[in-house]
Amino acid sequence: MNKLIKNLGTIFLIFISISILFALYNSEKSFNKTEEISLGRLVEEIRNDQVKKITVAGEKLSIELKDSKKQSAVKEKESSLLETLKNYGLESEKLQSVEISMEGESGISYWLATILPILLPFI
Repeated sequence: MNKLIKNLGTIFLIFISISILFALYNSEKSFNKTEEISLGRLVEEIRNDQVKKITVAGEKLSIELKDSKKQSAVKEKESSLLETLKNYGLESEKLQSVEISMEGESGISYWLATILPILLPFI
């Protein structure tokens, strides 16, 4: 009986730890309140010369406007950002005025996406 209580306590602590990790991950998103926009709107903003910088991390785009506002968007996984923007009809002359940088995926989401599929069958 004592072993059973110890095992149940351990399982309870594991679930609490996982809950805390997810809560921290979600609270990180809520602190960084950025406006989520569509790719069509991004193209319009680039045409209107409002976009200063685009940072690409995987399929997530972080957009910084010239008035210091921050926005985010999601691009298609299968194609590059440049291909996607050209498919929306954006001229390459307009795109040259925007600084584009690439970042590798990092943080807790990267590690969870990598390790969790391996660990879940064992839990």
